[in-house]
Amino acid sequence: MNEEKYTYLSDEELLSLIEDTENNAMFTAPPDLISDVIGKIEAKERKEKEPAKGDVVRNSVIEYRRFCMRVAIAVAAAIALIFTAPLLMPGIRSGYSDMLSGKYLSGTEQALSKEEVLKRRNIPTKEEVVSSNIPSKEDVLKDSVITDRIRDSHVISDLYNGSNS
Repeated sequence: MNEEKYTYLSDEELLSLIEDTENNAMFTAPPDLISDVIGKIEAKERKEKEPAKGDVVRNSVIEYRRFCMRVAIAVAAAIALIFTAPLLMPGIRSGYSDMLSGKYLSGTEQALSKEEVLKRRNIPTKEEVVSSNIPSKEDVLKDSVITDRIRDSHVISDLYNGSNS
């Protein structure tokens, strides 16, 4: 090791130097010192806030892998549901087994006619619809409760629009 011998000021010399500096030689800071210090602090804060380029890529890769895992799990769940649903629900078991056996593809069942389909559906006739007690336009307008509500809604709407203008 390279040892150097330093000479230090004595207490009297040090006090004399401090007194001389305070009385005579006042030095001013460089004019751009404050702006340089603040600029360095702001640059360091910006650097800390911004993620490194490697971090962005790494986060993107991690997010992509998470997405792929979610998709794979969803696909596996859908496939499992397709195969286990007929076993768990007896109502659809017969249709599922018919589909697997090819009954629908073999053509052994006949298609229903239009009349048979319409008989199965509960569609009211024109007479049933017209015979129901539907008030006319005049009867509705004579009812003051409905017209009062419409008028009140317009008043409230006008007040609201006036306060927002």
